[in-house]
Amino acid sequence: MSSFAFRANEDLPHAVRRIARHQIDMLRDELRRAPRRDAVHEARKSSKKARAVVRLVRDEIGEKRYRRENTTLRDAVRPLAPVRDAEVLVHTLDVLAERFADDVRLRTLDAVRRALRTDARRVRRAPGTRAAVRHASALAGQVRSRLREWAIDGRGWPVLRPGLARIYKRARAAKRRADGDTSTVTLHEWRKRTKDLRYALELLVPTWPPVIGAFEEELHKLTDRLGDHRDLTRLAERVQAAPDACGTSRDCAALLGLIDARRAELLEEARPIAERVFSEKPRAFVARLHGYWTAPAGR
Repeated sequence: MSSFAFRANEDLPHAVRRIARHQIDMLRDELRRAPRRDAVHEARKSSKKARAVVRLVRDEIGEKRYRRENTTLRDAVRPLAPVRDAEVLVHTLDVLAERFADDVRLRTLDAVRRALRTDARRVRRAPGTRAAVRHASALAGQVRSRLREWAIDGRGWPVLRPGLARIYKRARAAKRRADGDTSTVTLHEWRKRTKDLRYALELLVPTWPPVIGAFEEELHKLTDRLGDHRDLTRLAERVQAAPDACGTSRDCAALLGLIDARRAELLEEARPIAERVFSEKPRAFVARLHGYWTAPAGR
C-alpha cells in the first residue's frame, strides 16, 4: 500500500501526521541530491503532497496554522521553480519531436535542444541555487518540527469532510472558468486546483481501491494534459524570447505552429475527462465518498 494514503483502522490524527512527516522527509531527501537532474522536481512534488494534507485538515487545525504551514511549504520550494522549468523544457521538446517526427527538421530541434540544455546547466549551477536548496530544506524542517502541535481533535469523516468539499468545489469552479477562458493563468489555476483534488483522492484510495483508484487515475490524466499544455506554453515563450536558436524565422514559425497544434490537442483530450470527473455537484460528490469511507469493506 502507498505511504501516501489513509490505512484501514488507522487513527486519523496519527495518519495525518505520519503522511505529512513522510512527504517532508522525502522532500528533504531529494533536496540532498539537488541540484542534480529530477531532484528538484521530486522535491516539489513532495511539497505539494504535504500541502494537500494540510488543505484536507484545514478546518481542524485552524486557519492560522493552516496558512502558516501551507505558506511555509509553498515558499520553501518556490525559488526552485526555475530549475524545474529549465529541466522540463528539454523533455517537453523531446516529446513534441516524437509526436511530430515527420513535420519538423531534426536539425532545427537539435539547435533548440542544445540551447535548452545549456539553460538547464546554467540554472542548476547558478550561485543562488544551492543556497535556495538549503533554505528550502530548513523551511520544510520547521514544518516537520511543528507536526506534533497540530490540534486534530476530531475522528473519522468529520475531520475530512469540510476540506474535501472545499477542494472539490474549488476544482470544479476552476474547470467552469476554463470552459470559457483558455488563458494561461486560468488553465494554470484549473490544473493546480485539480491536482489538489487528485492528491486528496489518492489519500482515500484504500477506502475502495477499484472505484476511487480509477477516479484518481482520471484526475491524473487530466492534470498531465494540463501540465503538458503549460510546459508547451513555456517552451513557446522560450522560443519567442530567443528565436535565433531555431535557425531561420521559417523554422521558428514551424516549431511554434507544432506547439500550438499540440496544445489544442491536449485541451481537446482534457475536456471529456473533465466533464466526467466534475459531473457531480459538491454535496453529492462528498456524500458518495462518505459512503465509501463508512462502508465495512472500506474502513
